[in-house]
Amino acid sequence: MNDRRLFPAFFAALLLITVPSVAAKDEPVSVRIRDGRIQEYVNGSLRRSYGNGLVDAATDGKTVAAVTRDGHIQEWVNGSMRRSYGSKVKGVSIQNNRVFAQLENGRTAEYENGSLRRTY
Repeated sequence: MNDRRLFPAFFAALLLITVPSVAAKDEPVSVRIRDGRIQEYVNGSLRRSYGNGLVDAATDGKTVAAVTRDGHIQEWVNGSMRRSYGSKVKGVSIQNNRVFAQLENGRTAEYENGSLRRTY
């Protein structure tokens, strides 16, 4: 009789362990710059810190785009740098895998996959 009750409980526990949580995929991520490094926060708690010599950063939840002191853009994924591009950048924002850079001359440059699409 106990075996009949034990199996569903065991199966439910096994399922909870092996199936990743749906909520874990939609964790709110935010970034900020402190002492020239990116600090990545998940649900308000510091997850990791990386980079060096940075002045601005933005994220879309997956990719982090940052601006160096030299005015270049660096893209980071999971704490690892993917690529670096651009010049004379003051600020950055990211949306739908597109990086929008505010340039020193007041114009905006739009990058996709590290390539310049347009400036306006």
